[in-house]
Amino acid sequence: MIRLENASKRFQGGGYAVKGICLDIKEGEFVAITGPAGSGKTVLLKLIAGLEEPDEGRILIDGKDMSGVKPADRGIALAGHNYRLYPHMNIYDNMAFGIMNGQYSKEETDRRVLNAADVLGLKDSLRKMPEEISELESYKTVMGRALVREPRIILMDKPLRAASDDLRDDVKAVLLELYHALPLTMVYATDDMDMAMSLGTKIVIMRDGIVIQEDTPDNIRKHPEDSFVKDHLSGALDMGDEE
Repeated sequence: MIRLENASKRFQGGGYAVKGICLDIKEGEFVAITGPAGSGKTVLLKLIAGLEEPDEGRILIDGKDMSGVKPADRGIALAGHNYRLYPHMNIYDNMAFGIMNGQYSKEETDRRVLNAADVLGLKDSLRKMPEEISELESYKTVMGRALVREPRIILMDKPLRAASDDLRDDVKAVLLELYHALPLTMVYATDDMDMAMSLGTKIVIMRDGIVIQEDTPDNIRKHPEDSFVKDHLSGALDMGDEE
């Protein structure tokens, strides 16, 4: 579904943010991209989303070269790490904000928001204001903004970077429920390797702008390919041995 063929992106001052990325993401996969800060995870998501163009190589979706294709025309929704809501808007309007541009009728907007709210368990909160809902409901609302676009692919860039431990556990459950309930391909970038190992059906481990290992969580636990993977996944590996 998504293919990166030797995709590279240079920093303005020289050097590579990501270099020679070759990666296939199949339809319906939950791919967790992980690695330390500065490893290239966010740049990789931006290349897939069309927010950045590769300096070398290419990005394909369903076999079509995405060169010059606008982000809005890629069937992708991007959810970032900032899950703040517009405080002067109720939850319905926060969810609908991205599609309230005249592109859809009121009836179609209602349908999309209500469908997303139903999946996320937010139907009873649509008329509430942001200060009236919980932190988890705030995060669900941000996910709702993505779902109302009815994308085939959702990209998530470190969405839980500043979250409490309790919220992280709750959101992990929400993401897994969405993944199993909807026909979505999900790509999740995180610095937290334990989170990646517990969410992804495929794990992509990056360092210094390159992919150093990609595989299923189970195979990575059993067969880490170098000392970097062993050292930085030690917590996840121990967790896997205990299961």
